[in-house]
Amino acid sequence: MNIYYNQNAKLNGILIQSCLKPEETAKIIFFLPNCFYILDTYCNYSNDIKYIQLEEIKGKYGNINIYLFSKFIISENFTNTLNLPYYNINSLFNNLPIYNIALNQRIDIINKYITLNNYITNEQEYIHFLKNKKIALIGPSETVFSEKINEDDFDIIIRVNKMWGSIISNDTDYTGKRCDILYNNIDFKNDSGGTIDFDYLCKNKTKFIISTIKYDYNNFEDPDTLYHDDLVLKFFFNFHLSNKNKIKFIPFNSQKYNYIRSKINTRPNCGFIAIKHLLDLDFKKLYIKGFSFSTTPTINSYKTKYDFYKLKNITNHDHNSQFLFFKKLLNTYSHKEIILDPYLNELIKYDNLPNTYIDI
Repeated sequence: MNIYYNQNAKLNGILIQSCLKPEETAKIIFFLPNCFYILDTYCNYSNDIKYIQLEEIKGKYGNINIYLFSKFIISENFTNTLNLPYYNINSLFNNLPIYNIALNQRIDIINKYITLNNYITNEQEYIHFLKNKKIALIGPSETVFSEKINEDDFDIIIRVNKMWGSIISNDTDYTGKRCDILYNNIDFKNDSGGTIDFDYLCKNKTKFIISTIKYDYNNFEDPDTLYHDDLVLKFFFNFHLSNKNKIKFIPFNSQKYNYIRSKINTRPNCGFIAIKHLLDLDFKKLYIKGFSFSTTPTINSYKTKYDFYKLKNITNHDHNSQFLFFKKLLNTYSHKEIILDPYLNELIKYDNLPNTYIDI
């Protein structure tokens, strides 16, 4: 950590006066140029505790520049621990604009970080990457075990949410190993998209991550309450904070998302966004495996049967409406080479989703 004290210093930048926890402030100012954090008393933390927390932040987020600003109370004991004199240094900052980060103001700062830091890949690059490719899309349903897969038969292996890494390591004859592309809802909770190990995916040559929620927030006109506050913004911010452009990232197009939702009248889940997105592209062959529209549980390492049935009963997704739209899509794209695993091939013969598992 750099702690500056110089009465004659001339500074150019922005002062950040924050009422957030210091670690939250540090996450923001690390990505904003020429920002100087004020050690203040707006939070219920002693200055000594702040100092410790910011030292920890340095190791995780890089070098945070801290300027002592005595407009706010900084204890003499605290400055003594730094071997610095205790003087009034207000004059250092007289010509700097001061921005307050309050809970209702951090949205604009985070949004600025996301949009101005070149962390979004042009979708045309992704479309070109998949053109004329033989693709396997592998889902987490236990129906993935209905037949084996030879990954060498495909140019690209695509997975959804947590369906990669240790989740699939025990049954790779059926699940495969590769993860060339990942569709993920970027909600890191374990019962959702799960924590993404970016270093692992980089090591295993994952080329793209596609978010399956649209980039929208504080939009009270949206029919889905997910987009009524800044939760989605936090998802994107935390994602970029961890990814830092290690893997190319594309948020799913908002217009396409709204179109899908209008057709199914429900929030589309991650797997269905992946299916629809891929069907629209110019591939050579698409094999869809391990999707059952929740007529069966997922593989146990992905989600236990208890968790599966608990979440199925409180889900935000209407599985039957997605299934019916999927059948229409298969008719629309009947001129393309689309191969379904044995379970899904039987499932589409039903007019509506059955209540029980289908024997194949």
